[in-house]
Amino acid sequence: FGTERKMLSKFSAALQGSVKLGLRQGLVKGMAVGSNGISYANWGFMTWYGSRMVMDHGAKGGTIFAVIVCITMGGISLGGGLLNLKYFSEAIVVGERIIKVMKRVPDIDSNNTEGQILEKIKGEVQFKHVKFMYPSRPETLIFHDLCLKIPSGKTVALVGGSGSGKSTVISLLQRFYDPVAGDILIDGVPIRELQVKWLRSQMGLVSQE
Repeated sequence: FGTERKMLSKFSAALQGSVKLGLRQGLVKGMAVGSNGISYANWGFMTWYGSRMVMDHGAKGGTIFAVIVCITMGGISLGGGLLNLKYFSEAIVVGERIIKVMKRVPDIDSNNTEGQILEKIKGEVQFKHVKFMYPSRPETLIFHDLCLKIPSGKTVALVGGSGSGKSTVISLLQRFYDPVAGDILIDGVPIRELQVKWLRSQMGLVSQE
């Protein structure tokens, strides 16, 4: 409850991109609305000019009226089309994010068949001098020099307050993340050397959600 100012600053910084996008959309929308006024001004000008053409040059009133209507309706349609430009700008931003996600290559690929598979597994788990922070929060250290050894066949409970790292221990053990430093071993073998798919198939997890 003491990090309101810090989180507010981070949230405000994250909104800066949306603010810039909103300003661009507002500018385009304003130009589109303004173009409607220009269309009506053109209507008045062309009506005056058309009447002069009829009186001074003998032009046909029907032809003048048809030209005025075509030009005016074309301008109004163009102005209405400009209102949809904001959807194109939004689609471009979203498309860039989707392409970035599609091209991202995960550091830990669950479909990778490389890695060691143990013929017999006892289930001894050991954390050796593990250091870890989440990639999305590199400034927040979760574990520093964590050492933990769980013998095979033992029932162990991890107890602590919210955010103390209980779920993170399981995430590291299942290799959803890799520690920044240190090793995690199963039966003395670093889990980095084990096949990810096989490793996860040896565990049963019931999430609190």
